[in-house]
Amino acid sequence: MTFSFSSNAVVYREMPRTIAFARMFCYSTVMSTTTILGRLLDPIALSLTAETAQQVVDYRADEQTQARIDELADKCNEGELTPEERREYDGYISAIDVLTVLQAKARSRLEQHAAT
Repeated sequence: MTFSFSSNAVVYREMPRTIAFARMFCYSTVMSTTTILGRLLDPIALSLTAETAQQVVDYRADEQTQARIDELADKCNEGELTPEERREYDGYISAIDVLTVLQAKARSRLEQHAAT
């Protein structure tokens, strides 16, 4: 499979059109969600001191939570999630998306603090 970028969209070659459309749609949806999260989290990021920004950057899930996420991820990769597990896993993924964007903003905030 090859791809090229054209007008901010990924164009897939050598694959059925439905798959190419689905991948472009998913890519677009993820990018939109990230942009929305970024906008919503901007005011929070601007309020971070250097100390709190570092705490956000350093945040990791506790061992029990990480183990559950890993278990659900493995089951998802094998296609073995129950509907209830799918909802739980989707909740973790949504939370991780928020944390990822917030951590990126916290890193940026740390750079701003270091420059002043």
